[in-house]
Amino acid sequence: MNNASVPNGIPLPIRTDVESENRDFSFSISNGGSRRQIGLILPTSLCAGQVANMITADLNEKRVGQPDHLSRFVALAHTEGCGNSGGNAEELYARTMVGYIHHPMVRHCLLLEHGCEKTHNAFMRNQIVKMGGDPDRLGFASIQLDGGIEQVSQKVKSWFADQIQMSSTPLTAQDKVGLEGLRIGIMTDGTPSKESAEQLATLTKCIVGSGGLVVVPDNSDLFATPSYRDAVLKQPTVNPSLAYGEHAKQVGFHMMETPTEHWVETMTGLGATGVEIILALVNDRPMQVHPFVPVLQMADKPVVQQTYASDLDLLLTGSPAVWNEQILERIKQVIEQSYSSQLYQQGNVDFQFTRGRFGVSL
Repeated sequence: MNNASVPNGIPLPIRTDVESENRDFSFSISNGGSRRQIGLILPTSLCAGQVANMITADLNEKRVGQPDHLSRFVALAHTEGCGNSGGNAEELYARTMVGYIHHPMVRHCLLLEHGCEKTHNAFMRNQIVKMGGDPDRLGFASIQLDGGIEQVSQKVKSWFADQIQMSSTPLTAQDKVGLEGLRIGIMTDGTPSKESAEQLATLTKCIVGSGGLVVVPDNSDLFATPSYRDAVLKQPTVNPSLAYGEHAKQVGFHMMETPTEHWVETMTGLGATGVEIILALVNDRPMQVHPFVPVLQMADKPVVQQTYASDLDLLLTGSPAVWNEQILERIKQVIEQSYSSQLYQQGNVDFQFTRGRFGVSL
């Protein structure tokens, strides 16, 4: 599915010849948004990552703004920024960072630089403006310019406290939303069975046909499986509609360009598109999950179910006709915060920007 064309951000046309069996499906949200909104610290380099982790750990320990305003604080520590080689790798990194800034689960976001990296705060400001964002709604802090770890930590905590105090919408008012409110990413580990592919095709069409968002990376074996590809796509071959890590501005069905086969790199880019839950169909073994976008890992193979029963979030058993109902019920539990994925609870979490097919760090 890889090609040289530039994704245009416009959803791909798909077949909608399916009658939703889940018209009564609904879940509760607060104030027209996700109950799982977070405070996000985005370090602009590897050197700022550990300081960002320290600050979020303290904010969470003191439960600042929780649970009425935020569900928790998250820092997306990573390996990029300091010695980035530039070119395509830098473009991938910047676009994905901006994608996370615009993620619908992010209520307040602050960028933390070390101060000597190439992709510092001023660089990120320019990238945000270039991509149509507003940097004035964000926080910015610098470990070097703000006087070291202790002083920058206090600055960051004060900024979040001010944002919480100024906000007039605590996460209390409840609304009911149906399939149109879902923003789903789908990943696969290996080739899916015909039954799983058929059910995921039906689920995709139900969500998109109702006005929701579904994003699938172009390295997914779903696109090599006729029971998904031919049931969903109107054409056998299509180009990606989103670049790696690009925020999806329009709901519908999107294919995300993915330069490598690395699970965590794919998941990192998929999370930046704005999906709020990732469904991962496991054919070999469960993999690491995302720091804040819930990843629900499910399997239909008995050997995988038996071997990894304590790591999986859903065992697809019985008639395939009921699998989508089971998947949607688990999605509802996650959104309404009555369920958390198994591997997230175990701390098996990872996050890694891709450097593309040819990118290196110096």
